[in-house]
Amino acid sequence: TEDGWYKYTTQDVKTLENANDLKNALLLMGYTHSFITPYKNGERLTIVESVEQELSVFFDLNSAIVVKDELEKINYYFRNFSANKANSITLEGHCCYLGATNYNYALSKRRVFAVEKEVKVFTNATIIPKFFGETTPKYDNSKESSRRLNRRVDVRINK
Repeated sequence: TEDGWYKYTTQDVKTLENANDLKNALLLMGYTHSFITPYKNGERLTIVESVEQELSVFFDLNSAIVVKDELEKINYYFRNFSANKANSITLEGHCCYLGATNYNYALSKRRVFAVEKEVKVFTNATIIPKFFGETTPKYDNSKESSRRLNRRVDVRINK
């Protein structure tokens, strides 16, 4: 830095996209040497390790359509990290709490099958589908900004 001091910021970001958004915001503020350092359970990881461990595919409200940005994320993920290492792949479907329980369960199932269709392009690994509906939120359901993160399918590579 100009004055010999380094400046740090920490933030609990949930996705690689959120981390990149933070980095870009810092760059726009004039911090030209910003970088991302991922940690899990207090241990430093490489970016590749942090991305390999889990992929979340997000959905719009009441939708099981994999939108373009999420398709690109699936394509990037499987081309660069995991397809050739997978013995099986677990797909876990989730919803936010809006809507009836039965509807959300069925929606989580449709979301899993939509992601499965895209994943099968890259691998012959066994797909293990799991449907949770609204029962296991990972994020706070009280605000839309975090509730939307519960509308997802988590992709886990089993090696």
